[in-house]
Amino acid sequence: MGVDGTDFVPTELPLPPGSILTLYTDGLVETRYTDLDQRLAQLCDVLTANSTLPLEALSRTVMNQLAPHPDDDVALLLARINRPEP
Repeated sequence: MGVDGTDFVPTELPLPPGSILTLYTDGLVETRYTDLDQRLAQLCDVLTANSTLPLEALSRTVMNQLAPHPDDDVALLLARINRPEP
């Protein structure tokens, strides 16, 4: 993911099994009436409280709680990190 004309530096980040990688656009967390830090904390809280749900259900839960009627376009991608096969 990147933008043309901007330097891109690959970064590796180890994620423990069970982690949920969450990629989203600003439309999920930015609103006219709420502080961005509060919205990011809300996103983390929703993900943590519902982390055992299947990803499709977790995605719906995140959308229902953070962007039931979004003012902007929203994209959300969730990926659960599994243990490597032996």
